[in-house]
Amino acid sequence: MPESDPIYLRVLERLGFNITRMRWKLLKFEQRRESLKHRKVMPERLRWLGYGHKICRQCGALNDKDAGNCCRCKSRLPSLLGYRVGRFFGFMIPQSAPLAILTFFMLSVFVFGANFLLDGFSAIFSPSSKALFLLGGLYIDGGTGQFNWWRVMTFGVVHGGIIHIAFNCYAMTVLSGTSEVNLGPKRTLVLITVSQLGAAFATWYWYLQLHGESVFTMGASGWVSGLLGYALVYTWSLGPAGARYRSQLVQWGIYILLFGFFMGANNAAHIGGALAGAVVGYIQNRPARSTKAEDWAWDGAFWACTAIWLCCFAAQALYFAQHIGQFGMTE
Repeated sequence: MPESDPIYLRVLERLGFNITRMRWKLLKFEQRRESLKHRKVMPERLRWLGYGHKICRQCGALNDKDAGNCCRCKSRLPSLLGYRVGRFFGFMIPQSAPLAILTFFMLSVFVFGANFLLDGFSAIFSPSSKALFLLGGLYIDGGTGQFNWWRVMTFGVVHGGIIHIAFNCYAMTVLSGTSEVNLGPKRTLVLITVSQLGAAFATWYWYLQLHGESVFTMGASGWVSGLLGYALVYTWSLGPAGARYRSQLVQWGIYILLFGFFMGANNAAHIGGALAGAVVGYIQNRPARSTKAEDWAWDGAFWACTAIWLCCFAAQALYFAQHIGQFGMTE
């Protein structure tokens, strides 16, 4: 292989990839790019940036670029700049995407990346407890019972290695199809928050109150178990139609508990999160429920949950800024 080729092509060749084919595709891509640049033609996928109109996301109606409200459904339209920015990111995040769960998915990945910067390659399989605590892991002192209040939420986005985060991210992706599709993003945030609080309470009660032990815990599996608990209640309300899917969910629950038992994970958080999620599922799917008053209650709960997460993340960010200088790698 020529020494002038980029190093990544050399690495891929050693891994068995067809470098000749890849080199040909790169050449064709460069030719198309130079052709468009020479002709000053915008790629077809981005030509909408020059259009003088806005499409309403609610009803799909075509509106003038200066319109403030949709001509058909009268819903408010963003500015032209806001519309273009929103549509640009819409290519990466479709309108139907599970926004609440996707947000926590990305938060978990972000924190894992920060852990990688602190611990280096050891963060992949065996991150240090010092770094995990600095990033938001929950430690409850068995002697004094003390803990930082904000950590009851932040430990839900901290993970102890690549296997831990991969399993939880896969589980939240699979379960989002039942929870967020049925609830919507706002109520899903309430479900995640209540499940996380249930996981934290169960951890505190099991380890401190019942056994008087200290515990250091982290991971999204508590509130992910809440998604599972919600899905079990929701499929139960479907009757025979949900029986098959419910049996799969039960298997998921058994796998989570077995994994927690053999790997020494926090099964108290799994059970507490699942029970809290089941309560939210009952409230959402109970028969003869109210409409307008309940919608107001859900909206209020959404804003309260948003405030809780923002306050906890702000407190954790402040703690991180104050103590990063004491971390081993920065000394």
